[in-house]
Amino acid sequence: MTGEAPWPAWDPPSILDVPRRTRKIAEELTAELARCNVPANRYGLPDGTAAVSLWRHVVAFTDGRRIWWDSLRLSAKGRPLFSHARTPEGAARLLLPLYLHARRRWPAESLDAPKNPKSPNPPQASQGGKAAPVNPEELPG
Repeated sequence: MTGEAPWPAWDPPSILDVPRRTRKIAEELTAELARCNVPANRYGLPDGTAAVSLWRHVVAFTDGRRIWWDSLRLSAKGRPLFSHARTPEGAARLLLPLYLHARRRWPAESLDAPKNPKSPNPPQASQGGKAAPVNPEELPG
């Protein structure tokens, strides 16, 4: 073996690779969040949408027409509920309480902490890359 990975390398698309309208909405959302002192990173996705990451489990997506995100709530059937907005301003206003909640629930020091089940305060378990269910009483609004 030559030390190469057995799978091909994957380079995630740049935000510059998504359609102009999608990139514009992602940039406007990032600017609106910055006005609220919320740091965010933009990423292009292979399907042409853009992701705006605010915090662990708080990621908004846009296709250039709408903005949507996982509300961290579950439906009566146990499925994730999504929220949406039509404008970056509206999305930023709705995402701000969710961002503040996520920062309290998943503090920065636990983001890179080893997952040791014997530690006194292990990080919240994640299931299949999705956020662990949240108690609705803990969520803002």
